[in-house]
Amino acid sequence: MAWKVELDPGARREINKLDHQTSRRILAFLQKHVSGDNPRAIGRPLRHSRHQGFWRYRLGDYRIVATIDDHASQIIIPCVGHRRDIHRKQAPGEPLRVHENLRHAVFSLF
Repeated sequence: MAWKVELDPGARREINKLDHQTSRRILAFLQKHVSGDNPRAIGRPLRHSRHQGFWRYRLGDYRIVATIDDHASQIIIPCVGHRRDIHRKQAPGEPLRVHENLRHAVFSLF
């Protein structure tokens, strides 16, 4: 079963800011590996309680954060970025950046 991968507008902006080679590499990774039979096989769940339900994929120095909807066979990508930026420490009580991106409408990648 193929999964439908969708990019949030925030993730789309982040990918567009990257150089052409890196953005193509990320999009190819999403199409080839993440949208396969089992998106959890190559990803890892985020462990902190604030990040419950989010998964991350590692692609070199870049991280792709995703939520997986089993009922709709859909993977939503709210956040893509360099590892130094994506894992930045947050002050207690500060809303998670990933959640902010999920509030926007989702646009299809493929």
